[in-house]
Amino acid sequence: MTDVRRLPRTVRHDHELLRNILNWRVRGELLTWNVAAFISGDDLPKAIRPKPIALTEMELRTFLHEAKNPTKR
Repeated sequence: MTDVRRLPRTVRHDHELLRNILNWRVRGELLTWNVAAFISGDDLPKAIRPKPIALTEMELRTFLHEAKNPTKR
């Protein structure tokens, strides 16, 4: 097996999906219990939020100018 790195958000999404599927099977009485329900959010990796970057005044002026007067390509 290869060592594949997954982003924390992907791991949390995969866990949520698996937990929902297993809950559905428990409700359908095909499983007696959901093993994914025993993993708490504290056990999963924390999602990394990127730090917001603010535009400088000059960058903002350039952006607004281009938005008002787009160049033709």
